[in-house]
Amino acid sequence: MHAHFACSDRRRTRIGARNIFYPFGSIGLAPQDLKYTGEPTETEIGDGNTIRECVTISRGTNGGGGITRLGSGNLLMAYVHIGHDSHVAATASSPTTPRSPATLLLRTT
Repeated sequence: MHAHFACSDRRRTRIGARNIFYPFGSIGLAPQDLKYTGEPTETEIGDGNTIRECVTISRGTNGGGGITRLGSGNLLMAYVHIGHDSHVAATASSPTTPRSPATLLLRTT
């Protein structure tokens, strides 16, 4: 993690291996939902993601399943916001371009 990156309660935020976090982002902080009252919800991040500057990934809410998930191998470019209860799939790779971008599957509940 580069300097100036906020990570909320690490007991409720699971981070896989080989992730790169750039400055001024935040993960696992309380969701931007007026119904949220501090209940113990979670954030889960897979392996090998690159999370660029100013990205925010909010915790889940009880009303939406209690967890926000980011798969593996994603590139989240500057200023992306992954809202509470979102599920972002892993990126696909092709044999000719191992890190080629792929369509992200976004599912909210």
